[in-house]
Amino acid sequence: MIKKGFITLLTAVVLGTTLTALCACGSDGNDGDAAKISVTVVDSVYDGTAKEASVSVSPQDAGELTVVYKQNGTEVSECVNAGVYTVSVSLRSDTYEAQSVEKTFTISPKPITVSGITIEDKYADGSTSVDYTGTPELQGIISGDEVTITSFSLAAESANYGVHKNVNVTVVFGGSAAENYSLQESAFTVNFYPVTADFKFLPVIENEQAVAYTVAEFVGTGTEIIVPNSFGGLPVSEISENCFCGSASLTKVTFSPNVAVNVAAFEGCSALTSVILADIGFEFRPTFEDGEIVNFSAVGFGGMGAGETVAVPSSVGGAPVTELADHLFAGNGLVVSLTIPASVTKIGVALAQNATSLKNVFFEDREETIVWGADTFGSWTFVGSSVEKIEIGNGISEIPAIFATGAAQLSSVVLGSDIIVIGNEAFKNCTSLSQIALPDNLTDIRNDAFRSSGLQSITIPSKVTAVGTAVFQGCASLTEVVFEDREDTIVWAVDALGSWIFFECSALREITIGEGITSLPAIFAPSSAVTVSIGKDVAQLGSESFPNSKSVTTIYLDSQTILNALNTYVFFENVATVYLAEGLTVTEYLTQNFTAGETENGYTVYTKN
Repeated sequence: MIKKGFITLLTAVVLGTTLTALCACGSDGNDGDAAKISVTVVDSVYDGTAKEASVSVSPQDAGELTVVYKQNGTEVSECVNAGVYTVSVSLRSDTYEAQSVEKTFTISPKPITVSGITIEDKYADGSTSVDYTGTPELQGIISGDEVTITSFSLAAESANYGVHKNVNVTVVFGGSAAENYSLQESAFTVNFYPVTADFKFLPVIENEQAVAYTVAEFVGTGTEIIVPNSFGGLPVSEISENCFCGSASLTKVTFSPNVAVNVAAFEGCSALTSVILADIGFEFRPTFEDGEIVNFSAVGFGGMGAGETVAVPSSVGGAPVTELADHLFAGNGLVVSLTIPASVTKIGVALAQNATSLKNVFFEDREETIVWGADTFGSWTFVGSSVEKIEIGNGISEIPAIFATGAAQLSSVVLGSDIIVIGNEAFKNCTSLSQIALPDNLTDIRNDAFRSSGLQSITIPSKVTAVGTAVFQGCASLTEVVFEDREDTIVWAVDALGSWIFFECSALREITIGEGITSLPAIFAPSSAVTVSIGKDVAQLGSESFPNSKSVTTIYLDSQTILNALNTYVFFENVATVYLAEGLTVTEYLTQNFTAGETENGYTVYTKN
C-alpha cells in the first residue's frame, strides 16, 4: 500500500533511474525482511499539468509507501509550475524494512516566441539599436495563464553593416504565470546597410548573401562625382531610380565600368551637364524637359574605355542618344570601326575628320533621317580620314556636302535605299572609290559630288531630276556612264559656260542617254567620248555638249530631232558609224554621207562613206 503526499496521473515519459534500498538484516520473510523501493523521475517542460514520480515497492505487499514533494524546501501538494522539485519516498511496514529514497527533477519554463512585429532595416549609424513596427505579442501561452510583457527591446549583434544580422530580443514578463515561461531564441534578423561620405548602398541578396550593391542615394555635397564599381569587396551593379534626385548643384557624374545608369535617378538635377561612361569612353550631355532627362548628346570620347571597335550606344539609362557633337572622333588615332545607331538623328560638324585609324563606318537602318551639322562649306564628316568602307543604312535621306572629300582610301560605299540627295563634293577626290551603286530613289546629285574620284562606271537612276555642275569632272578612270530611262527629264545645273559634268574624264568611252531626257547641257561630255547613245526624247544639244573634240566616232540615235540636225553638230563630224533606231526617218545628210548596212538589236548600222 502506498501513501502519497498527493495523487495525480503521471503524464511524462519515464526517462529517469530506479533506486533500490535494502535493509542490513532479515532474510526469512518475517520481521526484518528487506524490501526494495523504486523511484523514477523525469525532467519535463511546463505544460500546465501536474507532474509526479513513478514509485513502487517490492514485494508489493511489503507495506505502505509515503511520497512527499517539496519545492525550495517547502512541501507542495502538486508539481505544476516551473522549478526544481524533490520527491522523498519511505516505507511503513510491520514486517519489512526499506531505506527511504530521495530524488530531484526539474520542470523547465516553456519557451515562447514573440510575434506581431516587423523589423525595420536601416543604414549603419554606429549603434546596435533596431526599430520595429507593430505590437509585440507572446505566442505559446497556455490558455488560462496570465503572462504579460512589462518591457521589450531589440538590439543587433553588432553595429557594423551587414545582412541577416541576428537580433537579440530582451523581454521582461509579468503576470501570475510569468515564471513558467522563457523566451525562445530569437529568429529575427536585420539588415544594416552601408553608408560612405558620398553614398548609401543597398545589397543585392542571393541565397541570404550579399553578392553586389546598388547605389541607393547620393548624400555628398560635391558637384563632380564618381560612382564606384565596387564596395566592400563586392561589385556595384547599378544606381537606384532616386539616387541623385534633387541634387540641383550636381554638374558631372562619372560611372565606373559595369555600373548601370538609370536616368530617373537624375530628376531635378538641373545643373547636370556631363554623364561619363568610363567603360566605353563616352561623355554625354543630357537634355532636360520638366526636370527629367529626355535624351543625350555624345559630346566626348576617349579615356580608359575607348577601344578600336566602337558602337555609339543607342541609349543611356533608358534615354536615347540622339546627337553626336562636333568633332567627336576628329583626329582620333585609335578607333578602327564605328557604328552609328538608329537613335542618332543629328551629327555635328567634322565627326571623324582626320581620324587616322578609322577603316569601317556603319550607319544603322532607321525610321528618322539624320540632320547633318555643317559650316559654310559642308559637314566635313570624314574628310581627311583613313576610312575605307562606309555603309549608309536605310532611312537616311541625304549625304551632306563635303562628306568624305579627300578620303583617299575610301574604296567601298553602300548607300541606303532612301538616299535622295548627294551633296556638293560629297565624295570629291576619293581616288580609291572605283564603284558605287546609286539608290533608285536618288533625285539630286549636286556640284562636284564625285569630282576627281576613282569611279570606273556609273549609272544615274531614273528618278534623278537634278544634276549639278562638274559632278564627275576629273574622274580619270571613268569609262562608262548610263542615264536610265525616266518619266521626268533632268534639270542640269550650269555655270557661265556649261555643266562640265564629265569634263576631263579622259578614259570615258561610252555615254548612254536614256529615254525621258529632253536636252543635254553645254560642255556635257569630255573630248574622249567615242561612243554616244542618245535617247529618243533628246531634242536639244547644248553648245559644245560634246566639246569640239571631233572624237565621237560612234553614235546611237533614237531621237529624230537629233538625227535631223546631225549635220549641224560639228562635234559629230568625225562620226564613222551611226546606229539608227527603227522607225526613224532617214535624212538626206545620212544617205549622202553614210551607207546603210545590217540591222543589229533594232538598229540599222550606217557606215560613213
